Amino acid sequence: FLAAFTLTLGTSVLTLQFKEGYFFSGREYFLQQPLFRPLFNLAVSVFPAALYVFSLRYIQFNDRLCLKLFFISIIFTVFFGVRLTVLTIVLFFILHSIFYREGKFSLFKLSCICGFLFLCAVVLGDIREGNFNFLHSLFMTTFKFFYGNNFSDTRDFAWLLSLWDGEYLYGKTYVAALISFIPRFLSPLREEWGFSMYTNALTGFDSEVMPGLRPGLFGEPFLNFGYPG
Repeated sequence: FLAAFTLTLGTSVLTLQFKEGYFFSGREYFLQQPLFRPLFNLAVSVFPAALYVFSLRYIQFNDRLCLKLFFISIIFTVFFGVRLTVLTIVLFFILHSIFYREGKFSLFKLSCICGFLFLCAVVLGDIREGNFNFLHSLFMTTFKFFYGNNFSDTRDFAWLLSLWDGEYLYGKTYVAALISFIPRFLSPLREEWGFSMYTNALTGFDSEVMPGLRPGLFGEPFLNFGYPG
């Protein structure tokens, strides 16, 4: 059931974005489509959960069907244009494989895999921007490591704190997230207090083209509840 629901949902999302010529930048397309955006939000929430299940069932039970479903689902997420989903799931799969083998792994192999994943992040970012030149992506890897948006959490959190008025949000962004299935134009709460909307308002970005800043694991809890959060 999970596989059928996930793949049907993914097919619906890709059909909509492919129809408009957005092949590797689904997020960019759905930012401009308030009516269909909840469908995309649902997909980027459901796919990680499904991928976790597929990967763990393969590791635990050697279920080859789940391995096939895992790779098929990964292909879908590549087209969504949300690199974090793809790379986080692959790291999850690798780390839980290590746990299953009781911590036995090759540091050299793991380092190579992590380097390869970072290169994939750079390549996927370039493809999303319409640049399909692999050699260009390879040469720019070091530059993007230091100055790109692949590891931007600390920078974004500092940026938001420099503009923050010191007023805590007291859970408003979490309430807005819980009702993310409602289109923003139908919900004043989401329109004002969705976390991406809030960060864009702080920084002056246009929410029609900017999905918001990413202040890391502690950013949203701190802005809502301070240090206790």
